[in-house]
Amino acid sequence: MNRTHLTIVTAMIALSSTTQATENPATALRAADAGRLVSVSMGGDIAILLPTYPGDSFSWRVRSHDGLQIAGPVEAIPDPSRSVGAPGGLHVAIIRLRATRPGRASAVVEQARDGGGFGANYLRYRFIVR
Repeated sequence: MNRTHLTIVTAMIALSSTTQATENPATALRAADAGRLVSVSMGGDIAILLPTYPGDSFSWRVRSHDGLQIAGPVEAIPDPSRSVGAPGGLHVAIIRLRATRPGRASAVVEQARDGGGFGANYLRYRFIVR
């Protein structure tokens, strides 16, 4: 596990113990956080962690973003909150964003079939950047 994964795992553990919005340079969100207004710091990093199964021909991607910058490629890793060892088990797709301007911001992510086409699943995340 590299330093980025360790940081994300730490954020996931912190997120699982609270449901309040975070005013922290690194904010971790799950699917259940879609739709609620989340406060983030200007220049702060946001990690959206979504369930995915390797090999199911669907992957998560950013469909649109306003006031946010994509901060890296979508990466899927084994879900550290699950049991280890089962091949093909649940993974988490990590979508990294960065708050680029103060005010309201949003991102729509979709789970789409690999190779193109429209998404089967949409989630909208809303932010207030301070």
